[in-house]
Amino acid sequence: MTDYHTVYKNAHKEPTEWEDLQRKYGNLPPKEEVWKPERYAPSPEIVKDKAWIDGHQEAEELSDLEDEFADDRFLEEYRQRRIQELKEASTRPRFGTVEEIRAAEFVQKVTEASQGSTSPAPAASHAASGSSGVAEEQPAEGSSGRDQEGVWVVVELYKPGQAASARMSPCIDELAARYPSTKFVRIVSTDCIPKYPDTNLPTLLVYYGGACKKHLVGPGAFGGPRISPEQVALVLNAIGPICKGNEEESGDLKRGEDFRLVRQLVRRVVAQKEEEEDESSDDL
Repeated sequence: MTDYHTVYKNAHKEPTEWEDLQRKYGNLPPKEEVWKPERYAPSPEIVKDKAWIDGHQEAEELSDLEDEFADDRFLEEYRQRRIQELKEASTRPRFGTVEEIRAAEFVQKVTEASQGSTSPAPAASHAASGSSGVAEEQPAEGSSGRDQEGVWVVVELYKPGQAASARMSPCIDELAARYPSTKFVRIVSTDCIPKYPDTNLPTLLVYYGGACKKHLVGPGAFGGPRISPEQVALVLNAIGPICKGNEEESGDLKRGEDFRLVRQLVRRVVAQKEEEEDESSDDL
């Protein structure tokens, strides 16, 4: 006589306690895995705008995105400009560190280096105020980085062990690493200009296109004795696109870099203030 058994299952086809007991003693095969769909997780929406384009740092990456903006004329034009900017940036000199120079090297590593790939420097750029060939200031007109080709060169005049120089030099080191398209060099002040007074330190000389664009003399040129990299960068950017983000030279993106520097400066000042307050409270 055939032995019939009635097995009751719930709506989700889960086994009964009786089936579980039979499997425990090996009378039924192992329970089959119940397939369950993965929980739906929507992909984050990517906004493809100017900021998204700026996030691509290689011209090849942007070239591959041609179909993404076929229906958006503005973004397609912006993408093409961005590709051109990245290609131009890849051909520019890159430095990244501060180079120590001697007086005999000044003309070659500053005046001539600031010309980039252009014609010889103006004769006025070699009107030396000392034996090194330091130039007199020339008007900064035409030095936007687009009207004439050249390289921005920042020269730090310093004195080992001098207090103001000790505050400026770390700032120059940081800016050189942050903005590798600008050349930063350093020279002992009295080696560059004999009998140069320590009261004028720190001093920065800014060159572009074979000419000296600006002399920045003393702590007052940078807002006072408490010098920070952001303060120095903002002062330099008032002369031209010297400290620029993402290899940009002018326009909205250059102003955006200035805004970023201001925010960093505010955070640095606030942090210093809080540190001073903590030290004062510890002394009480």
